[in-house]
Amino acid sequence: MKDTKLRYEWLSFYNRSELERRLAQMAEKGWLLDGIGQVFWSYRRIEPKKLTFSVCYFPEASSFDPEPSEEQRTFYDFCAHAGWKLTAARGQLQVFYNEGPDPVPIETDPVAEVDSIHQMAKKSFLPHNLGVMAVLLLYGWLLTSLWNTDPVRVLTDGSLLWAGIALLGLFVMCALDVGRYCLWHARAKKAAEWGELLPSPGRFQLDRIFYLWMVVSLAASLLSVPRFTAAVIGVRVLGGCGIVALIVSARQWLKREKEPAGKNRAITLGLGFILSLLVVTAAVWLEREGTNRNWFGDGCATYEQDGRTYVDHQDGLPLTLEDLMSPGYDRYIRELRVNESPLAAKYVIRQGQRYGEEYDGSIPELSYRIVQVKVPALYGLCRESLLRRWDYVPADPAPWGAAEAYCWPFPNGAGNVFLLCYESRIVEITFDFEWDGTPTQMAKVGEKLGG
Repeated sequence: MKDTKLRYEWLSFYNRSELERRLAQMAEKGWLLDGIGQVFWSYRRIEPKKLTFSVCYFPEASSFDPEPSEEQRTFYDFCAHAGWKLTAARGQLQVFYNEGPDPVPIETDPVAEVDSIHQMAKKSFLPHNLGVMAVLLLYGWLLTSLWNTDPVRVLTDGSLLWAGIALLGLFVMCALDVGRYCLWHARAKKAAEWGELLPSPGRFQLDRIFYLWMVVSLAASLLSVPRFTAAVIGVRVLGGCGIVALIVSARQWLKREKEPAGKNRAITLGLGFILSLLVVTAAVWLEREGTNRNWFGDGCATYEQDGRTYVDHQDGLPLTLEDLMSPGYDRYIRELRVNESPLAAKYVIRQGQRYGEEYDGSIPELSYRIVQVKVPALYGLCRESLLRRWDYVPADPAPWGAAEAYCWPFPNGAGNVFLLCYESRIVEITFDFEWDGTPTQMAKVGEKLGG
């Protein structure tokens, strides 16, 4: 039988009454709070008994303090004299229990208690949440800027779209927490003046909905990227978790060594900075080497060129140069990259010289991208976005079998970049060779890409 248990307590830090009730219920089941961790709270097995708990806030305390201050020890002695025993503490949060049937409350001044809670909030809760919201607002501004310049990329990048949805959920959760606390604090101050401590609100079902929203969206974001990219993201996430674990361990070790709080804080913050650089460096190295060496590449062949390893992409392409002409070059790279979301998909295709080879302008190359619009209402937005890329002029759509066609003319009047609009897809194609533009070739493009 296990004598310890870990639990994640889904409670606001100032929800004192609900926390005290829950700890009393755990004690009646034979579990006494033993420690408050970074994520989980630990309990140890005891004989089931009825206990009274009191949650207090000591604003002067810090999680970096090697031992309780003189003022804290005086406070603990006062509590012990009244029968209150300290069961767990973390930073400013102090939890006591009493075995008596009707113990004298520790806190009797509502004004002082509300002030203690607010001092704690100003040290940790408010800066943390407001900092996260500021970062998320910056991300939202960057995403909005990208939307204004290239909405097709946002609509077709499933990982970017889902990550944005997940972070929106996180922003709403933080905003709800801050707003709920500020509203409670304003009301609690007024109630305290009349000698009453206003009960703090618990978490609502809405919080769980946004939490589930965030988790599902992040999972969808990871599933929207190739396996290798997901592996790189996984390294960063695991590295971040490892950094947190090492920082917490270092902080606890320095506390046991009785190092001053300032020194502890400086060392752990410096350690976190150095470890973060190492994780970022490892992720960059992994991404570079993994790309060059084709890790998670589904068995694709590779080739060496000037001391570097390249992937010999031979993907199946909907339209090839061989469909249009006899290119006279037999070592082509045939590469197809896909970005997809529930709203749209983008296929980026290239048939060209091998990477690493010296460029030979006499070798024909073909590149095109297909934007498949899954939501008809977004078709016009995608079309306008693609038209802004080049100074397109209208062309005859009939030979292409398209609804609309546009051409980007070269200075000599010839054109080899075309934008073709079909029912639910838009094709942007570049012919990097002397393009004849015969009706047969145009019809073949329409047949292969427009259907």
